[in-house]
Amino acid sequence: MAGVTGWLGDFFRLWWALLYWNARKSWYRFRGPGRARCPCQNFSDSGRALETQCEAVVFWREPGRFRRVCPLLTRTPAGWRCAADAADVRPFWGRAAAGYGGALLACYLAATVTVFAVLRQVGYPLGYASVLLPHRWGDIRRAQEAVYAARAERDLAAGNFSAAILSLEVVHQRNPANEAAALMLAQLWQLSGRPHLADAVLARTIAASPENRAVLAQQWYRLLLARADFPQIKRMALALLAEDASQRVPWLNALLYACGHTKDPEPLAQLARSPAPLPGWCLALAAIEQTIIAGRRDEARVQLLRMPARTESNFVPYYHVDRLLALGYNREALMLLEQHAPSFSAVEASAFRLRAFAQFGWLPSLQSEFDSLLATLAAPQAATLLASHLLRFPDAGRAAALADRLIALNPEITPQSYPVVAAAYLACRRSRADEPATRLLAMLQNNTASRARALETAGVMLADSRREQVRLDLVLPAVALPIEIIYTLFDIHPPPTR
Repeated sequence: MAGVTGWLGDFFRLWWALLYWNARKSWYRFRGPGRARCPCQNFSDSGRALETQCEAVVFWREPGRFRRVCPLLTRTPAGWRCAADAADVRPFWGRAAAGYGGALLACYLAATVTVFAVLRQVGYPLGYASVLLPHRWGDIRRAQEAVYAARAERDLAAGNFSAAILSLEVVHQRNPANEAAALMLAQLWQLSGRPHLADAVLARTIAASPENRAVLAQQWYRLLLARADFPQIKRMALALLAEDASQRVPWLNALLYACGHTKDPEPLAQLARSPAPLPGWCLALAAIEQTIIAGRRDEARVQLLRMPARTESNFVPYYHVDRLLALGYNREALMLLEQHAPSFSAVEASAFRLRAFAQFGWLPSLQSEFDSLLATLAAPQAATLLASHLLRFPDAGRAAALADRLIALNPEITPQSYPVVAAAYLACRRSRADEPATRLLAMLQNNTASRARALETAGVMLADSRREQVRLDLVLPAVALPIEIIYTLFDIHPPPTR
C-alpha cells in the first residue's frame, strides 16, 4: 500500500515539477548564472557536476522518477547527483510539452472511446472516426437526429404522441432545417391543441430553409385551414401569391376562399395595388369574387359567363364553373363545363356534373354519374370527390355503396390513405349510414394505434342536425383529411368569423 501511495505522490509531483522547475530554471538562465543561485542544486555543495545533490528531489519517494523532468539527474556511487555544473543547469521545456501533450492525448483518446461506446450502446449509427476527429463531429448531430427521428416514428406507430413530440423537439432544436421532422412536429402540436407552437415551428423552419419556403408554406396553410384561421391565411396568401409563379394557383385559390368565407373584399382589392405584377386572369378572378361578396349575383353571372375561349390557366374555367354552381346557375355551369372540357380531368368533370345534377334534382343522371365515378374508386381523388359530394348532398344508399367499395378494396392504411377513408367515414355519418360508418372506423382503428376520437367527434357533429352551430374548426385540427374535404365541411358549417 505504501508503494502505491508513493507512486501516486510522485505521479502528481511530476505534473507540478514539469512546470515549476522548468519555470525557475528559465528565470535562472534569463538573469544569468553569475547573478542568481541555481534553483535546483543544493547550495551547500560545490556546484560541480556529479558532486552536487539535486534539491528538487528531496521529497520524491523515488528520485529516479524526476529524470522525466530533468535528464541531468544521474545515479552515482555516492547517490543521485546533478550531471551539470551550476552554470550549465537549463530547462527542458520539450519534456514538459511532450508530457502534457501525451497526457492530454491519452485523456482525449480515453474520452472519445468512452463517448463512442456510450453512443453505440444508445444506438447511434456512428463510426469511431466521427467521434475521434473534430471535423467529423457534425456526424454526431446528424446521428442524434436519426436516432430521435426513428424513436418518434416508433412512438407515433404506438400512439404515444407525447413521447413523439419530445423526440421531434430534439430533432427540431438540433436542426431546424429538417423539414420532415418540423412538419410532423407542427402537426402534432396542432393535434394537441397548441397551434401557436405549430406556427412557431414552421416559421423557424422556413427561416432555416428559405429555398423551400413555397413548399413549407403550403403545409402551413393546411394547418391554418383546418383551424379556420382565415385572417392569417389571407396575410400569407397575399405575401406569397407573387413570389412563385408555379404556386400562383393554390395561393390565389386560398385567398379567394378565405375572402369569400369572411366576406372581406379588401385583400382582393389589394391585389390590383400590389407592386408585384400579377397576370390579368388573377386580377379578373379577384374582381369577380368581389362582386360575389358584394351580393350582386346577376352581375357575377355575367362576369362568369364572359370567359375567353383560351385561358392561361386551367384554374380559370374551374373557378367559373365552381362559382356558377355555388350561385345556383346549374345550366350555365354545365354549358361551360362542356365548352372547356379539355381543361378538366375526367374525375373533376364528373364531380361537377354530380353537383349540378344534385342541385337540379335529376336523380337518374345523378345515379349514373355516381356509379361511373364509383367504378374508378381505386384513384384516391375519386374517393375524395365522392365523399365531398355526399357531404354536400347526403344519401344513405350512396354512402353505403362508397363504404362497401372502399372496404372491398381493403387499402393499406397509410398517411396517404387514412385521410381518404376518414373522409368516407364522415360522409357516411352525414348521410346517416351508421353501419357502414362503423365498419370504416373499425378499418382505421384496426390499422392504426390511434382511437380516432376527434374523427368520431366530427362525425357526431355532422350527424346531429339539432345542433344550432357546429364548430368543426375546433375538431378538424386533430383530424387528417384531404384539403377538398375541409373546404366542403366549412361550406356546410361555416366557422365563426374571427
